[in-house]
Amino acid sequence: MNGQHRIERIEVLPFAIPLTGTVKFATGTLSAAEHLLVTVHTDSGVTGTAEAIPRPMIYGETGVSLAYAIETLIAPALMGMSIFETAQIEHRLRHLAGNVAAKSSVEIAIFDAIGNALGVSCHSLLGGFAHDVRCTAILGSGDAATLIAEVDELHDTLGITSLKVKVGLDVTKDIELVTRVREHSPQAVIYVDANHGFTAAEAIRFVRATEGMLDWIEEPCAAEEVLGRAAVVSASTVPVLGDESCITTREVVNEVLGARSSMIGLKLQRTGITQSQRIREFCTALGVPVLVASQGDSGIGTNVSASFAAAQASTATLPAELAYFLHLENDLMTVPPVIRDGRLAVSSQPGFGIAIDKDTLNHYRTDKD
Repeated sequence: MNGQHRIERIEVLPFAIPLTGTVKFATGTLSAAEHLLVTVHTDSGVTGTAEAIPRPMIYGETGVSLAYAIETLIAPALMGMSIFETAQIEHRLRHLAGNVAAKSSVEIAIFDAIGNALGVSCHSLLGGFAHDVRCTAILGSGDAATLIAEVDELHDTLGITSLKVKVGLDVTKDIELVTRVREHSPQAVIYVDANHGFTAAEAIRFVRATEGMLDWIEEPCAAEEVLGRAAVVSASTVPVLGDESCITTREVVNEVLGARSSMIGLKLQRTGITQSQRIREFCTALGVPVLVASQGDSGIGTNVSASFAAAQASTATLPAELAYFLHLENDLMTVPPVIRDGRLAVSSQPGFGIAIDKDTLNHYRTDKD
């Protein structure tokens, strides 16, 4: 094999894996993981793999637009480049606006290829701080009794004691829900995600009513409510986490320095590796907590997120949202992630440790006749 490992082809295959139940949040619902498998092929035979996750209700990307952007805009710009020219690759794509999942998935696949070419795990290449990460489970929808039953099952079967509750549709019911879950699990890490569902006034009411119950609150109101959002941060006694409002490095800087977010959620599926590293270092320098969040990853994205989270102390010491893959009825990986005692061990295999089961992929592909 040559030493350059030049990009020869980028393959995109759509797949859909049903969820075991519908996931509801303030901006939409999901019943299946309708993602794309992205594979970077090099002239040396080394490949790298990632998944691209469309979220049209948040980022405007669909499966069709993702495939189009990768195949007609990104791939032609990167043909013939060495996988090691990561700065030049980012530079070549600098004028491609938006398309966050398209660009991120290709970059992740390139980093996976780098690890495979070197025979080294990406976790080690990115810092190798810890070898496992505490997992947060994103609870499904339903009333308090339903969620409490889910909390008990997660604790008893997987040892998970870090929980994320979806709110934002009815502030009165949400306050009651949080109260019930906290009473049931007094020692757990519990936080909520409103997905911009509250107004600023409702968010302030919510944070005051749940004072002492939560570890932090995610996206309580719309980023466009600039003054109201700052008022929520001022009124809250726990950090206010920016997620959809913090898609780019610039947005993170503006949110943090504008006192509209006091904690940041990183999603590798939207900021890739390089930009996520910039965001993490910026937050670490300012003492702003930063956690690795979920974009509804299958086992593929979970391996990537776990590797990144464990690589540096600032993200390794907070629970990461690594349990979403449990909502999928199956996984494309030959060896899916495993959670034990509430923690997920990072892959020590080259790259991100992604090996695809071809028969399973063929079963769930959506581009077949």
